[in-house]
Amino acid sequence: MVFAMATLDTILKKEIDRISKRNVRRELKALMETIRKQRAAISLLKKQFAELKKQSALTNTIKKREVVLSDNAVKKARFSPILIKKLRKKLKITQNSLAKLLGVSLGAVATWESGKTKPNTKSRKGIVMLRTLSAAAVKKLVEQKKTVV
Repeated sequence: MVFAMATLDTILKKEIDRISKRNVRRELKALMETIRKQRAAISLLKKQFAELKKQSALTNTIKKREVVLSDNAVKKARFSPILIKKLRKKLKITQNSLAKLLGVSLGAVATWESGKTKPNTKSRKGIVMLRTLSAAAVKKLVEQKKTVV
């Protein structure tokens, strides 16, 4: 009878171990899935944060240049049709993109480049500011649909 009790005791311990291990595995599997989802969410947030940081840096650069850009610098700047077209080509943008960046119509840019009209003061300031930016920075502004004036 003692032998049967020892065997029953061993069998019960083994069964309890088996059931508890199964329950732990089930809970652990659910936790691991939650951790995987959270890591994916964190990765996405890091990417979004990096993009926002880049946009903020670009915006800050433009604001700093606006402050440095004096009215005297705008008055001294030359705005010939050839120079406006060269600037646009250097920045690798279309007339339409330049118009959107400066907040004017496509026709206005076309008439500046043909020499029929000249940019107004607000547009001149924007053109001078664009001269200080790189093609990559201007491309970002165009993608974000922002204006420089």
